[in-house]
Amino acid sequence: MLDRFRPLRITGSAPFHYVLGPAGAAVLAAERGIDVRELGYRRDKTLAIAHNQRLAHIIGVNGFYAALAAAAHRSHGQAQLLEWWPERRCRGAWGDIVRPDGYGRWREHDREVDFFLEYDRGSEPLDRVAAKLDPYAELLDVTEVRTPTLFWMPTHRREAALRNLLQSVSVPVATAYSTLGRDPADAVWLAVGATDNARRRLASIDC
Repeated sequence: MLDRFRPLRITGSAPFHYVLGPAGAAVLAAERGIDVRELGYRRDKTLAIAHNQRLAHIIGVNGFYAALAAAAHRSHGQAQLLEWWPERRCRGAWGDIVRPDGYGRWREHDREVDFFLEYDRGSEPLDRVAAKLDPYAELLDVTEVRTPTLFWMPTHRREAALRNLLQSVSVPVATAYSTLGRDPADAVWLAVGATDNARRRLASIDC
């Protein structure tokens, strides 16, 4: 069902990484009543991700959504990850204006939130990270739909530094940092412009 690989490391060895295998692709295609070719699966293309320079970023984004899926599973029906769009699908929908790392829709109890994800690994200058909001302002002008943009930062210090650059924004924005064990569904989100500095659960983001 799955293929696996270990990315090359100069020293030591990387853990196994798992991707969809031919048998798994056949099962997915059968479930949808289509041919594997219609699914768009190609084993060589799938395994090529092992050499992708953005592999760590891709894993981080997928890990964010996987954590939400796990939180939904633990909630015993009280929460649900309704949508999980990867970067490629986002590019197809909004690529002329914005290119988020992902789009999601999360429901918890009677609250629901749509969001764009900007996943930060700490590799870009913060002014460039902050500038990513300019296209979202353009999208808001075009659609008049206020969809929060969420910045998932690697450390509290980097989150605080980014927030200093986002004192005045024209789009809804919230930030959080990804210290080990922090769940993106939990009360880890702080809206830019919030006056009470209270971190809120993902479903309760108000920005």
